[in-house]
Amino acid sequence: MNQGLVELGPRLAAARKRAGFSQDEVALLVGQERPVISNWESGVRRPNATQLGKLSAIYRTSLDEFLGKIQREQPDFERLLFRDAGERLDPRGKYEIQRFLGFLDAYGDFLEALDEPPGLLKSPLSIGEGFTAKEDIRRKAEEARNLFRLGSGPVGDLSTLADLLDITVYRAPLGGDLKGTVSGAFLPHDRVGFSILVNAETTPGRRQFTLAHELAHALFHGDHLYVAYYGRREASERFANAFAAEFLVPTQGLRSTVESLGIKKVADPEVAVHLQRYYGVSYAMMLVRLRAANLVTEPDVERLRDVHPVRLAQRLGYRTDADEGPQVPNQWGLARFPKKLLCLLLRAFEEERITVSGAATLTGVAAEEIEDFLSDDPLPEESDDEFDYLSESA
Repeated sequence: MNQGLVELGPRLAAARKRAGFSQDEVALLVGQERPVISNWESGVRRPNATQLGKLSAIYRTSLDEFLGKIQREQPDFERLLFRDAGERLDPRGKYEIQRFLGFLDAYGDFLEALDEPPGLLKSPLSIGEGFTAKEDIRRKAEEARNLFRLGSGPVGDLSTLADLLDITVYRAPLGGDLKGTVSGAFLPHDRVGFSILVNAETTPGRRQFTLAHELAHALFHGDHLYVAYYGRREASERFANAFAAEFLVPTQGLRSTVESLGIKKVADPEVAVHLQRYYGVSYAMMLVRLRAANLVTEPDVERLRDVHPVRLAQRLGYRTDADEGPQVPNQWGLARFPKKLLCLLLRAFEEERITVSGAATLTGVAAEEIEDFLSDDPLPEESDDEFDYLSESA
């Protein structure tokens, strides 16, 4: 048997195990039968160049590592992430986690090449041990709102607030079954800074909650990796859930809003939808917050749960987004990446420090989309009329 095949096989097996895949899962991802993967790892057969390239992307392992030219130590956060998330992800979800980790490494290289410092590396807020009662969490949510100068109103675009603290937010399709997959993760990357992963295969309201949950870890628990999924009962996860709810819809702010409507209890679905749209959260979250604030009766909660909120919002004239229905995460393209990266890409192109193919490699999106991103062609609806009109009134 060829010695090269023997040496390559164990490295393929080790890379697969390190990445958290079974042979069946790899076979599905590369379009082969499981015995083929087994033969590759035992040294009976060797994958061709195209197949090695696929394995390299799936395992996030370079060809030089496969060939034994270099060795890479697996960071603790990588092992912990797959230990926590692996059993709750299908093969595609595991691959998307690898893409996330690969992006962070490539983004770290990109920041260093541009002489840019990493993002946030230390939590700006703290919480004392034992201070996790409801009132404590309300205080902490208020501290966070004061940090962003939000007052008691709607948060707005939470990813923009994360940008203000230089926290990287990345979106990836991890499955739509909220009870069976990972909703998000927080990872303190040494060269990128605090990084948040959000499951893009969920509705906008759910993504907002996931981002607020992971933001709690960034604000208060920045020295650990956290993976969020349904049913976690650790104290840190319970805190992050309660924080996210209070941060997005503060109890006193909600009570003031309902009072301003001239009602004591919310009973009409139209009011519930209005409040949901006002605060920018999911309809389910609004019902939960109304119940927590004692602003709705339990029988009315059960009745309001039968409402189709998107359909009702459309009837009431609210603007609804396409992704409030079934998710098509592959259409996200560059929208899955942090705004800071997009700004740096524009600067790097202007300074001729990156090419279209380099940007495509960094982001994993098609070169055509990179070219559209760089295009200076104005959109048809753009006009100077509004600017001229407003200038006259300034």
